[in-house]
Amino acid sequence: MMEGIEDRQCTYKSAVAYCELGKKPISFLGEEKGRVAEKISGSYGFGHDPIFIPEGSNKTYGEMKNADEVKQFRRKAVLKLRAYLLKKKK
Repeated sequence: MMEGIEDRQCTYKSAVAYCELGKKPISFLGEEKGRVAEKISGSYGFGHDPIFIPEGSNKTYGEMKNADEVKQFRRKAVLKLRAYLLKKKK
């Protein structure tokens, strides 16, 4: 997997969109930096979890039983949407 590639830095991204009738959609992005593992590791999660190592860790999300609690990229996107909606409500 990516043999011979030294720079394995990557960014996990998640977008949440909001749209009101008759208006343009607005999107909110959450990101988490990390790196691509040298091998597939772990059975937790789904998708890219067994190959994504978040910054500050030496384990893939696939190796983390509590990965859903640790993941921040989705949460960041949803919190941005929440802030937008709360501000709009005022």
